[in-house]
Amino acid sequence: AEGLNFIPPSLKSFELVAGPSRSSEMSIINGISQSKLSFIYSIKAGNAATYYIPLAQIKTGNKILKSNPLTIKVVKAAKKDFSNMY
Repeated sequence: AEGLNFIPPSLKSFELVAGPSRSSEMSIINGISQSKLSFIYSIKAGNAATYYIPLAQIKTGNKILKSNPLTIKVVKAAKKDFSNMY
């Protein structure tokens, strides 16, 4: 069944760079059909810190599917030494 009523996670701590975009796949292998629906966001953190992304959910058929919440740690980029580049 097609996913309905997608409720995205709160991304208020991030800058939205792109998205959401939607991707869907369907396959039939040995008579068994599977489908996959993805919602893709490109986000950017403002500062080095630990961030929490809560769950997203979607209704499909008579089920409500929920993603796992995430905790991510954003660190400062390492400084590059370009003095030996040439």
